[in-house]
Order: sequence, then C-alpha cells, then structure tokens
Amino acid sequence: MTQRKPAPPNRTAVLFTHIGNDPARAFAELDAMLPAPSREKLALKGEDVRKGRIGSDIDAFARRLRLLAADAQNLTVVGKSAA
Repeated sequence: MTQRKPAPPNRTAVLFTHIGNDPARAFAELDAMLPAPSREKLALKGEDVRKGRIGSDIDAFARRLRLLAADAQNLTVVGKSAA
C-alpha cells in the first residue's frame, strides 16, 4: 500500500511513547512517511510516563519546539502514544 505524503512542512516534530524498545526504528519509519525528516524527536518510555518521570524531557522538547517555531512560519507536530 502506497501512502500519500502531505505537502512538505517547514518543520516537523515527532513525539511518542513506547514500551522500551529502541525508538530509532520507529523514528525512521515515521520519517519515511513524511515529506522531509523530522527536525525534533522525543520518545518516552510508557513506564516513565506512568511514573511521572518525563517532566524534564518534555520541558527540553518544548524549548526546542519554541526555538523552531520562532525560526519558522510552519511547525507541524506529529504525535502518537502507545500508553
């Protein structure tokens, strides 16, 4: 099955939760579906989410997104959660 790619955004960010496997493969698969590689990526372990151990990761990701947003007209955020 061929998936159509949307018009290229200026910036794309990817955030998802996972069960502990190496997220590199998932990032590669997501990037393959996008018209351009995502600029920012964050994968959070579901266990860390449930235990509330993600605050500093989310804060750092949000800071990077704000910098991208300040530098670009378009910011597309793609999110997926396994939790």
